[in-house]
Amino acid sequence: MFKKEQRLKKEADFKKIFSLGRFTNDGVLSFIYIANDLIFNRFAVIVSSKVFKLAVKRNLAKRRLINILQNIKILRQGFDIIIIVKNKNLIKGKNLDLIKRVSDLLKKSRLL
Repeated sequence: MFKKEQRLKKEADFKKIFSLGRFTNDGVLSFIYIANDLIFNRFAVIVSSKVFKLAVKRNLAKRRLINILQNIKILRQGFDIIIIVKNKNLIKGKNLDLIKRVSDLLKKSRLL
């Protein structure tokens, strides 16, 4: 889990990111990000019930993504990042595929 200050929770923050943020997509994952005035990043992971009907699978997808993001040490700081899961193929594949997909999206968005 992320520390309390590293989580996005407020509705106003989500509205600001969705309206003003930059968007990167690869078909399975989407990143929406915007610079913040802090010295650390804040994250939110969204998995819709349209993607996974069972809460167990939604939570598994969230845990995997959070674990990957916590282990990336060279991430640029000072951003609010929302990760949206768009496809079921996220938890069907190997964890290495997911790591590569996340790192590719971070490079594409110039956050890595």
